[in-house]
Formats: sequence, structure tokens, C-alpha cells
Amino acid sequence: MISVLAVAGFVGLNLVGARATGSAENLLVGTKVLVLGVFGIGGLVYAVYGVPEPVAFGTGRFASFGPIMAAFTAYGSLSAITSFASLASSLRGRIRGRRRFRSPGLSSSRS
Repeated sequence: MISVLAVAGFVGLNLVGARATGSAENLLVGTKVLVLGVFGIGGLVYAVYGVPEPVAFGTGRFASFGPIMAAFTAYGSLSAITSFASLASSLRGRIRGRRRFRSPGLSSSRS
């Protein structure tokens, strides 16, 4: 039940963040990165200490993932990387004082 609520919350953050800009976008992306980090670390701690037989980190067990689990793992990793990259890009633009996504060649006035 907790995992379903976490996924629903993450999807909600993505939907709200699709139209957000500026500080709201930074806050939403930061929240997504935090959620992914907390669940990733929590899952790792549970896998190592919370089960009777801890998860081994050998390649034999990793290779036994099914295609669906592999797809979930790849999607989660890609989502975390893109969220972090988006946050870093946004913060870098603000630190330098530039406006994001502005192209000097696209102006509405003609000379």
C-alpha cells in the first residue's frame, strides 16, 4: 500500500511539474529527487538488514532479474538522473543570472 501511494505521489509531482516554472519547478524537481533518494536508500537498507537472508550483491543474483524488474530499475534510474540534471541545469542558470530556454535568434520584433 505504501509503495502504491509513493508511486501515485511521484506521478502527481510529475503532472504538476509539467506546467511549473521558476522556483516552483526547482522545488518540485528537488522533491522528486529527494523522494527517489529516500526510497532508494530505504530499499537498500531494508534489503541488507531488514530481511532474514540479506541480499547478496553478486552478479549471479543481479542477472536473475526478470525483464519487468529490469525495466522498472532502468526507468527509476533514468528518472532520477533526468530529475537531477534538470535541477542542476535550472540552478546553474539562476546562479549565472541567465534566463533559461531563451534563444537570441527568436524574437517577435523585426528590425
